[in-house]
Amino acid sequence: MTLPIIAPALFVGALMAFILSLNEFTIALFLATPEIETLPRVIWPNLRYTLTPLVAAASVVTMVLTLFGLAGAAWLLRLERFVDHLLGRRR
Repeated sequence: MTLPIIAPALFVGALMAFILSLNEFTIALFLATPEIETLPRVIWPNLRYTLTPLVAAASVVTMVLTLFGLAGAAWLLRLERFVDHLLGRRR
């Protein structure tokens, strides 16, 4: 029942994520210098020519950092609500 209602939003969200990821890859290619290589420039040849564990490791590290950031944001929001509760403030 819910999926047919939110299907257009899911499609547009996936399309937007795909378009933005292409833009990020292009920017990362142009920002790289001979001395400094960005993560997409290191991963792309590994995906294209050989399949190494580097891609999986980079994906896991990126995902873990994102999850820690989200957990930290959730913790800070709960902490803010707790302080508001202690001080008797209403939201």
